[in-house]
Amino acid sequence: MIRDKHYLKQMIINIGVFLSFCVLSYLYIRPLLITGNIYMGDDAWYHINRIIEVKRNIEVGNFLPYIYSYTFGQVAFPLGIFYPEITLIPIALISTLFKNQITGIYMGIALYTLLTLCIMYFVVRKLNKSRLAAYVASVLYAFSIYRTIDAYSRFALGEYIAMTFLPLCFYGFYAILKGNSKDGVYLVAGFSLILMTHVLSAVIVFITMMLIWIISLIFIDEKVKKTFNLLIVGVIAVISSMAFIGPFLEQELTQKYAKPSPWILAETARSFNSLFLSALDNSINRTGFTYSMGIFSIIIILLGLIYLKKISELAKLCLVIGICFFLFSTKLFPWEWLQNTPISVIQFPSRLLIIPTLMFSFVGAELIDLFKSIYFTRERSKLVFIISVITAIFAFWSSSVYQFKLENSGLVVFNNSSDVIKSNQYIDQYTPKKAKKYLDDIEKHIAVIDGKHIRLTEIKSTPGEVTYSSKMFKRNIIVDVPVSFYRNYVIYQGNKKLKVTKSKRNTLETKLVNNGKITIKYQRSIVDLISYTVSLIMWIGIIIYIIKNSWK
Repeated sequence: MIRDKHYLKQMIINIGVFLSFCVLSYLYIRPLLITGNIYMGDDAWYHINRIIEVKRNIEVGNFLPYIYSYTFGQVAFPLGIFYPEITLIPIALISTLFKNQITGIYMGIALYTLLTLCIMYFVVRKLNKSRLAAYVASVLYAFSIYRTIDAYSRFALGEYIAMTFLPLCFYGFYAILKGNSKDGVYLVAGFSLILMTHVLSAVIVFITMMLIWIISLIFIDEKVKKTFNLLIVGVIAVISSMAFIGPFLEQELTQKYAKPSPWILAETARSFNSLFLSALDNSINRTGFTYSMGIFSIIIILLGLIYLKKISELAKLCLVIGICFFLFSTKLFPWEWLQNTPISVIQFPSRLLIIPTLMFSFVGAELIDLFKSIYFTRERSKLVFIISVITAIFAFWSSSVYQFKLENSGLVVFNNSSDVIKSNQYIDQYTPKKAKKYLDDIEKHIAVIDGKHIRLTEIKSTPGEVTYSSKMFKRNIIVDVPVSFYRNYVIYQGNKKLKVTKSKRNTLETKLVNNGKITIKYQRSIVDLISYTVSLIMWIGIIIYIIKNSWK
């Protein structure tokens, strides 16, 4: 009876926490939702177009489109293969439920805020912190300035969604190093989801864990066993991500591609002074220093150093990691040394701020429990303290978002009456190397028909397909179509599948069988189907394993 009452009490508390998280998730989007606008974020048009493509494909039953036919210049761009879109599906799916497209997009952002709050709360509780500490840590992380910059100033949805799974990833990693191998499943789940969301974030997480692991070898026992467990978990995480990795590798191994958007790291790194001042300013505005950890990160650093002797070893470790990665993200670190290494793929050192943002939230949870035990021993005083902290976090965050909205009121990139955002930018990123010198022809839809360069003007987009029409399309004529050659791209003329070869321009070439229009499609391969099946089986296993262990 007593046990039943205990479970009932815990259930009521958990439901209350979840409902409050739902309210907070709505408050996260409300300031911009009520404007009916999306403002000019760095990557806004790019991700809005991704959402539109996935949404239109979902409406006809295709949840994983590879050819983007409406956007990116209508050149049958295979962004769905090269940029993970699995975790974008929920936002696109939610968008189909609302008449106003802006509402759908913002509700999708709210969904990932809700997941972030829940995951962070779960992880901090797994670290044996109090409910109040877990709650504050969740709000600190979800309403952090850098995460909000990702959501609004940059509209970098890939990194924004990836941050949702970061706590799972690092908890699983920590659990393995502490000898709790059964909780390594959270590293599998977290890293797999990050990999199927944003490859650059996965690279940063991998590098971070490698550095921590190397240093940990000095201190941990059972080095071989724990290293082996990490390797096994890493392999399982990669296998679980095959739904993205399989089709991606099939293309990468077919032909050569240039590194997407190369940048000089030493030039894109910010000065220590600018990053520190931007944190104090707590601003998310594009007109200021865009990348910032926010003022609460600075407060946590100071309090962490003041109470260094009283916080746990884990909190000390998180504090050190957070400070180090904050410094790494600045010009204090010699980024020119890494320019010609695979690490340069991260493009902007400020991306590393996802790590201190998470670490300082963990330290914040520790400080909450510490202050409760020292200064707020009565239940009422504890409650007042927690409410005050959460109110302060929300107030500072709200002020930053309001200033962003005020200063960007004239920079609307998308609203409820908008259609796809027309732009050819970034098409070069995933265009094969051999086709790049003909990219201008591709963007202008210039075909080579019977040896003559003809600009195609009759172009029709349908979900996952691009159709070209021309009076020049005659039976037995050879057409060099202005679409880059990719594996599994097929051409249909009516119901007839045509033989496709690679042209001198590294584009699709075919011989017509009649005088009709031609349609470019993607035909899923055996590799695709096997990859989906493997991922599905692995994820069923992951979910069953987590549920089974949670009931023990």
